[in-house]
Amino acid sequence: MRLHNPAALSGISRAGLKLAARRLRPRRWLAAGGVALWLLDLVTQIANVLPFWMDDAQSYAAAGRHLLAGQPLYAPFQLAAPYLLGDAAWGLGFVYPPTAALLFVPLAPLGPAAVALVFGAAWVLFALLAFRVARRSGLEPRASALLTLVLTFSGPAINAVSSGNVNIMIADALLASWLWPRSSGTLAVLGGLIKFFPVAGLVWTLRHHGSLRWPIALGLGILAASILAVGTAGWGDFLTAFGHGRSSSFYYLPSPTQLLEPGIGQVAGYGLALAALAGAWRLRDEAAAFALLGWAMILPAPDWWSHYLVVPLAAMLPWAARALTTRRHLAEPVTQPGRRATAFVPTQPELHSRNVSPGPKPKSGNLGVRRAARGAGLGFVGGGGRADATYTPEFKDEGAHRRGRRVYARSTTP
Repeated sequence: MRLHNPAALSGISRAGLKLAARRLRPRRWLAAGGVALWLLDLVTQIANVLPFWMDDAQSYAAAGRHLLAGQPLYAPFQLAAPYLLGDAAWGLGFVYPPTAALLFVPLAPLGPAAVALVFGAAWVLFALLAFRVARRSGLEPRASALLTLVLTFSGPAINAVSSGNVNIMIADALLASWLWPRSSGTLAVLGGLIKFFPVAGLVWTLRHHGSLRWPIALGLGILAASILAVGTAGWGDFLTAFGHGRSSSFYYLPSPTQLLEPGIGQVAGYGLALAALAGAWRLRDEAAAFALLGWAMILPAPDWWSHYLVVPLAAMLPWAARALTTRRHLAEPVTQPGRRATAFVPTQPELHSRNVSPGPKPKSGNLGVRRAARGAGLGFVGGGGRADATYTPEFKDEGAHRRGRRVYARSTTP
């Protein structure tokens, strides 16, 4: 189909560009507001966490020393009456199970400076893994670096590394589970031996048809070792101390347990976590399922300190990177030789997910452009596509195919 009025076509192009520019203005204001909120949260978190520098890490190291010395892991005030969870920091108590103390033994001989270096290394690893996840999702290096910077210097991440909280390591394990799904079982079990809730990561192992034999064997082995180390009485003390703990969080987002009455809050928290796990298991969209998995790990928590949110933020990174990749490809005009760019069409994104096969490569002519759009799995001007990772590069009905032909027929050789 030849173009009979190139001048009119050029006018359409200019009008489309002006409309796109007007639509970008509110987005720039939104982006500026987002950056301002990000900076405000970062400054607030730094100010709040400085008085508590490495307070959680000192409790981990103290628990390792108590375990090696055969001393009780839990302080008398934890076993006698209800207490605020924050009062057990600085090595004054311990709020994790005995299996966690066993895993914290390597921190026992380290001083405060050395322990800070350990958690600083975990933070650097977090940045490296985040950049790798963004690149695998199809983002170009500069955009991946920017997204990594925003996540690594977010308030929750800074709070986690500054207080020396184990959530920064759990976030590392979560990002590694996205990159290497078959290792997610072992990482989930190790996290679950510390905080219980990260064991939800086993759902990701099952989703990717991984084996649970060795992760479960590892967990049972460490559990048996903890029983030999502290006995059943030590586990009884943990249950007592855990039951006496009361929330002392002052972050902006209260957990479901804090929002509702005692009892009802726990039911709501665990119910929401199970619903998120069901979504992580059933959703076809890998990135959305992984985001739900991250939220499932913190929804049952009795309180939400700032560093808790680093876990779902890490889980949402693949989804955010894919959304940015999609927006970049949608903004690319047709630039084939001898053709005018009359509309913005998506091009083939880099699909690096293990279970995603990219669509056919674009060939010459309008058919190639249509195939590129279908392979991207994206809808375009009535093209009938869906933006999910498992969408097959085909129009679902003949009507959508005909509508797509009318759209792409605008860019033809004069």
